[in-house]
Amino acid sequence: MPPAPRIAAIVATVLLASCATISHEFTCPAQGGAEWRELRSEHVLLQTDLSRAKAEELLRDAELMRALVLAALFKQPPQLPDRIHLVAFRTDRELWEFTGDEGRNSYLATFALLVEERSADPFLAVAPAWGKNRSSYLGDLTHAITWHVSSHLFPGQPDWYRVGLATYMETLAFDDHGGRHVVGTLPPEIVAPPWEVTDTLAITLAGGSPRYGDVGLRSPGWMLVRWLSEARPTEYLAFLKKISAGGGGTSAWIEVFPHWNPQSPEQMALLEAELKAFYATGKLRYREVTASVAPTWKTRPLATSEVHELRIRIRRDSMVLRATMDGDIRWNEGTAQDKAVALTARLAAETAAEAAEALAEDPLHPVALRLAAGEKAIDQTKARASAEAYPSDWRAWLLLGDAQKGSDVEGAKGAYRKAAELGRGEPTALLGVATGYLDMGDPVAALPVAREAARLAPFSDEALAVLAVSAARTGACPEALVTARRLRGRLPSRKDANLVGLLEQVTSRCAAGGPTDGR
Repeated sequence: MPPAPRIAAIVATVLLASCATISHEFTCPAQGGAEWRELRSEHVLLQTDLSRAKAEELLRDAELMRALVLAALFKQPPQLPDRIHLVAFRTDRELWEFTGDEGRNSYLATFALLVEERSADPFLAVAPAWGKNRSSYLGDLTHAITWHVSSHLFPGQPDWYRVGLATYMETLAFDDHGGRHVVGTLPPEIVAPPWEVTDTLAITLAGGSPRYGDVGLRSPGWMLVRWLSEARPTEYLAFLKKISAGGGGTSAWIEVFPHWNPQSPEQMALLEAELKAFYATGKLRYREVTASVAPTWKTRPLATSEVHELRIRIRRDSMVLRATMDGDIRWNEGTAQDKAVALTARLAAETAAEAAEALAEDPLHPVALRLAAGEKAIDQTKARASAEAYPSDWRAWLLLGDAQKGSDVEGAKGAYRKAAELGRGEPTALLGVATGYLDMGDPVAALPVAREAARLAPFSDEALAVLAVSAARTGACPEALVTARRLRGRLPSRKDANLVGLLEQVTSRCAAGGPTDGR
């Protein structure tokens, strides 16, 4: 596998090529474009320009497929603090205009893209389809919903398990017999068995991605999940317990299967032989699953600034995702580095233009003000006016707290308390509040808020980092070190310098016996 700097250069080069095709046909609601609305049910947050009837149908589909996934996993499904965030477009062509590949796969009426999967607010961008492509659309939706659900259940899961379980569960969408769904049939688009591609098992279990990234994980992931659940149930349960506790996937594998170490070619050959024998029996299990839902929801118009924010996030992150999935691209590193600089400037310019349009359309909306500020300090006067204009929006109070934290400590704390109250149940709100408290040197106030953010978003690297730092600075070192260990177990394949630096601070502070000051 290429080193991190080379991967970054490859990604940047692909992004630059993609940006050149970005469509500018999008018209936001404030300029006469399609109306956007938000529907919020118990487990689904849907933001869309679909008609009301189609939006409600999609929300019911998402609630049902989530219930089916949990029913397939558990005899008595647990109550999870999860929320599936969907962004749905009327057509796949419109989605590709957002991502910068107008017309790509325009003959298909279905597509799914998970954006910022390890943020506190990951969302799934979809172009839903009905009629003859319904099963394909539901399969994509179920695959992504399984990713989301499993991130709550197994926050330490390796990529191969997440993709394999989602590939297994997507078959719920293909066999519906009057409300009785079947799980466990052969999924579509399964590539060759993993033993037909050299070193696939070793790369997968070591935490890497075989050729074609997540697409390449479908076959080995699906095979390993089936084999573990059907042929090795005791070891499978032990493995799940370890990744449920947040332990890293590779270390959990080696602890449960020390005789199948990914670093040993001989041991991998033995595992490969067992998988071949299991697959050759042709006795893969499948079973019926039933679930019923009767969701209710609230609806509100989506502000034009929120649509601009979605456009920025989807445009940027979808390109990164596609680039990292393309495993066999080779570029001249010098050229890639030059293009990366140009790409950074271009993306910054396009983001600034988008933010300026949002601000012109709604000068006091907290999202518009946040986008326009970027990395710069937030104007206190504008932030206060935003809180007055949007008194029930936690984003306005978080904006005000961030604007005041450097000059008005009590005012900032009051704004943060209001943001936390209004943003109850919103991990991004709580994470912002906890970070604000830390910036002001008040880890005691930050810690309970950070705990709740991490409970709501156990898959978020940033949430775990803020919790670890908050705990370390208050002297809760056992909690800090456990949290840091959970996060560190997910970092080898990510190499995030900022997170690594935070973890080093936590370890150093706790090794020295805890905090010596309020910071």
